[in-house]
Amino acid sequence: MPVEMFTYADLGERLKISPEAARALVKRHRLPRSRSNDGKTLVQVDFAEISHSPVTRAPQPPGPVTRR
Repeated sequence: MPVEMFTYADLGERLKISPEAARALVKRHRLPRSRSNDGKTLVQVDFAEISHSPVTRAPQPPGPVTRR
């Protein structure tokens, strides 16, 4: 599969995760990054090397209410 260039926001949208999660994923996989002319970070991604599936989490029950 060819290498594609994405911003963190575009990568997050493609993987259906937040841009912050995309940034963490890029950092964890040590993917090559560069700066574009407009100052945004571009990431080189080969989806054949990354197997990512977003984890769905169960909703957290609200904590106990404390009153003062």
